[in-house]
Amino acid sequence: MKTITAVILLSIGITASCAYAAEYDWASEAVDYCKSNNILHGMEDGSLALGDNITNEQTAKILVSTFLEGSVPENVAGSDAETYSEFGDRWSAPYLSVFKNYTKNPITSQNAVMPSTREEFVSALVLASGLKEGNIRNSDILEDNFFDYKEVGDKYTKLMCIAVERGYMKGDSGKLNPKSNITRAEACSLIYRVVRAKKGEKLDLG
Repeated sequence: MKTITAVILLSIGITASCAYAAEYDWASEAVDYCKSNNILHGMEDGSLALGDNITNEQTAKILVSTFLEGSVPENVAGSDAETYSEFGDRWSAPYLSVFKNYTKNPITSQNAVMPSTREEFVSALVLASGLKEGNIRNSDILEDNFFDYKEVGDKYTKLMCIAVERGYMKGDSGKLNPKSNITRAEACSLIYRVVRAKKGEKLDLG
């Protein structure tokens, strides 16, 4: 039997009914936003699983749905069909056909279900939000503020700089942890900060 839609990004179609744990209070406003805007849904057991990782194809679904609404074709056609023929009738194919223009990490059948790292997610988030590498203002901002700046992959550096400049990403205790996997709570927080910034709200850069 084919995997049903519930396996899609963040188990779409099931409403979470339980409150999130106190350890995620820092993300509560962002999680509430994502829940109310159909970005985040509960798992089959009703939990939000905010500490769970998000896969590459789920990242595609999140960011395309949030920032590129209306860009997903009903059917992947033409060159996209050829490019993503390896996915067959995989639920993510239409999103991946759009997402390929907004990611520095080409998605394949091998890595589609692998967790997205922080640098992968954040760089794609910046691109999906409408910014490009040329929008960088301070190329030294990572080195000036984070101990682990050298761990950021070269292809992600400019976009990570932009994310920090704009206040989308703040790091943790002086570290970016770029190679760490992104969690559902972190994804909500990052998306919410970008949405607020696009609305003209001033973000805390500290």
